[in-house]
Order: sequence, then C-alpha cells, then structure tokens
Amino acid sequence: MGPKSESGRLPLWRLLGGDSSKKLEAYNTDGGWLNWTLEELVSDATRLTEEGYQGVKIKVGSSDPNLDWERIAAVRKLLDLA
Repeated sequence: MGPKSESGRLPLWRLLGGDSSKKLEAYNTDGGWLNWTLEELVSDATRLTEEGYQGVKIKVGSSDPNLDWERIAAVRKLLDLA
C-alpha cells in the first residue's frame, strides 16, 4: 500500500489528494543525456516508445541553445508532439 502519513491512518498519496481511480502516465527519465548525439537521443527515445512509454525526459543545457532546440524538436517529432 505504500508509506503512511505520520498519523498512520491514511496512505500519504491519499492524504495529498490522490485518487486510486485515476491513472498517471509514467515517462522514462533514464536517458536523453546531454552528451548523446542527436542520433543516439532519437534511437533511445524510439526504443522507449516501443516499450510503451508515451513520454521521455531529455536533458538540455548545452552551451548552444540551438542544439537544445534541435534535440527537443527531434524527440517531439518522434512522439508526434510537433
């Protein structure tokens, strides 16, 4: 059931307003590294979507913001968000 609140009466997720009837889509955060080439980034994001993820997290913050935009655009296109 997961951790309980300090009072021990309710699970923390319920205390914070969670609803067991609602689903939360998961996304993968274990990739998208800044040092990856665009090809590596798209390849990894492709693999993750094939595994069923609807979203992925990619890292940004290069010294050239245009490279960040290029990375974002490539993954958004893959996820059909462009």
